[in-house]
Amino acid sequence: MPNNEKGTCRDVFKTFKYSISLNKLLVAFIAVVWFNILDFVCFGGNSIGGNVYRSITDAFYWLFSNNDLVMSAKAFLSIPSAFIPTYAANTAFGLKVLYTILFYLGAWIPIAFLIGVITRISAVQVARDENIGLKESFGFAQRKYLAFFLPIVLVFAVFGLVGIGFNLVIGLAGYIPYAGEILVPVLYPVAAIFGLLAVVAIVFGLLGFPLMAPTISVEGQDAFDALSRSYHYSVQRLGKYVVCLALLFFFLVPCTWFMSTVIIDKIEKVTLSSFQTLGLDEKEMPVIDGKGDEKVMTPDQYDRMMAAYTKWPSRSKYVITVEDKETAQVEKGPFFVRDDEELKQFLAQGKLNDPVVREIQLSGSEEVGGFILMGWIKALRYLVGAFVLCFLLTGSTIIYFILRKQIDGAEVYDVFIEGEDEEFEFGDFEETTEKTDNEKSGE
Repeated sequence: MPNNEKGTCRDVFKTFKYSISLNKLLVAFIAVVWFNILDFVCFGGNSIGGNVYRSITDAFYWLFSNNDLVMSAKAFLSIPSAFIPTYAANTAFGLKVLYTILFYLGAWIPIAFLIGVITRISAVQVARDENIGLKESFGFAQRKYLAFFLPIVLVFAVFGLVGIGFNLVIGLAGYIPYAGEILVPVLYPVAAIFGLLAVVAIVFGLLGFPLMAPTISVEGQDAFDALSRSYHYSVQRLGKYVVCLALLFFFLVPCTWFMSTVIIDKIEKVTLSSFQTLGLDEKEMPVIDGKGDEKVMTPDQYDRMMAAYTKWPSRSKYVITVEDKETAQVEKGPFFVRDDEELKQFLAQGKLNDPVVREIQLSGSEEVGGFILMGWIKALRYLVGAFVLCFLLTGSTIIYFILRKQIDGAEVYDVFIEGEDEEFEFGDFEETTEKTDNEKSGE
């Protein structure tokens, strides 16, 4: 397509082509693995990743399986809440906030750099149909690291300072003896204004967040330029921006299905079927349902190892199911728990009628083998997450080019390339000097 025809909403459908890049997928994979490792270390069980995955799955289930737009919309709106970690009920609110901030700050420090690498590769791909190497893109992201890191941090800092900090100070005025009862009602309009400013900052900051990293990768500017352009473009062309984002997300669904079902699932099934055909031994899994039943389940080695490490990298100790007593077929579950305390909490909820609890017993070699096996399987799952991240960042870069052309009239192929301007200026100076010397010699 000629360059002058680029910059329309149709370009969103090129996202898949630009996303299938080995360099970008590798970088995105590192980002996904880092987030899940930090999630496991802090919360022990990939709680955030699992919650986000379930929210997205529920949204598309209601949309495509039941054709229920209302339930699908509710599930979509619940996706942001899935990013909030799960804490114990007795955890103080202040500790929850502090721990959440520290967790996401720890995740964002390296991920901001990796996002910069991906969007830089995407910017050059989209603008010039060229691929740049990891060395060049890593160098660019390193030089512009603060520009990639700061914009969204500044958005949340303003929200916290204006919306929470100032209103907290005003609230403390109520503790002043005698004068507090008067000051709080008098200062209420000030608190309302600060609250409004905080809401505006967080809403428009999150609205323009997808455009921040592409702005830096395309223009080569600083964090304040990223904030300014992302706010300006998303608000001035709000309708087109929302349409492009909607196209991007709906296009993401079949692309993710293709990557997950057609490619990753097939790789996993072919690999694991060869593992299962080895005819490995079967072993009893004792039933611990408190009724003295003698029933046992005898899966092969593969099934036992998979059951034990379903919550990889942590180890599951029990499997809970509800079965038909006549056919012994699983009706609900299985549910996996990691220790005796978690088992007690699960059974105390009373959500299952007549639960059957089985203890998973593995030998030492099976423990090691199960850990390694689930590591490879999780790596395949993380590869799907890497594709989704790569797809969204590439699509955001394309949307930035579209909005920039609509608002500023800049062509899509106009992208910042380090060194080009300097070379042009030097050549232009050299040509001008040579022309002046010729004129003087002619005189």
